[in-house]
Amino acid sequence: MRRIPVLSAVLLIACVGSAQIKFGAGPQLGVSFASAPKPLDKVYGFGFGFGAHGDVMFNKYFTARLSFDYHMFSADESELSNFIRNNFTDQNGQPLQNVAVTGGGASIIGIMASGIGKLPLGGSVTPYATVGIGYGSLSTSDLKVTFGGGGGTIPVDTESGFSLAFGAGSEFAISKVVSLYGEVKYVLIFTSEETDPQTGQKSGGSSSHLPITFGATFWF
Repeated sequence: MRRIPVLSAVLLIACVGSAQIKFGAGPQLGVSFASAPKPLDKVYGFGFGFGAHGDVMFNKYFTARLSFDYHMFSADESELSNFIRNNFTDQNGQPLQNVAVTGGGASIIGIMASGIGKLPLGGSVTPYATVGIGYGSLSTSDLKVTFGGGGGTIPVDTESGFSLAFGAGSEFAISKVVSLYGEVKYVLIFTSEETDPQTGQKSGGSSSHLPITFGATFWF
């Protein structure tokens, strides 16, 4: 009868050992394509990003990841000039002339908790799918506007909200302690929609971007 507790302890140790829990962390960088709500959908497009992540690998099929990303997008000043020219007037109610705009660059800060489902094929390359939820913050630098009758600075508020992401990628194991990965995701950020009292234009609402990311993970 005493063999039963001993056998149970051995089986418990074996099960814990078979879980193969590993911890890892590393940097990532890449590019992204933004899809802003109207009227900014023509202003922002291609951008760059970087960040860091921490992983907990429970087994060869599933890994949990916590990541931080920062993406930067330059503004199309020509499109911004057209928007201001078409929606604002001078102090006399006349259309603005010789409009020039500088600034307006956008950035997105994202914190995401993701689940990664892997398809181990027995080789060094492992394809996977990923789904995540998190928090996203969108900010834009102030716009400096000059025109025929004067000029000024237009401050822009920061918007933030719940974010959702899903995508796919592949992991390449260089060794037992280092792996590389590449992935593409669709990230949707939900922010509140507001209406400008002067122009009647709506802004905010959901924004999205499509980051293509390459990273390295160092396993402890």
